Amino acid sequence: MGELLDLDNLQNRINGYVNQRSHNMLPDEEELREEAKYVLREVMLRGEVPRGEAKHITDLGERTARRRGTCCI
Repeated sequence: MGELLDLDNLQNRINGYVNQRSHNMLPDEEELREEAKYVLREVMLRGEVPRGEAKHITDLGERTARRRGTCCI
């Protein structure tokens, strides 16, 4: 299973995906903030992340981190 997911390169793939989304390089996909890579990494590792933790994970301000759609999904 580890080979299928290529866990060693997971962070690089997450970073590449967020980079493409943050620069509108993927058609029909909404733009993401660069900080989304930190939230996505935590979700991949833990399965879910409470919305209230976004501020700590991304180091964004309280309102920015809580705003729906700001970070990711």
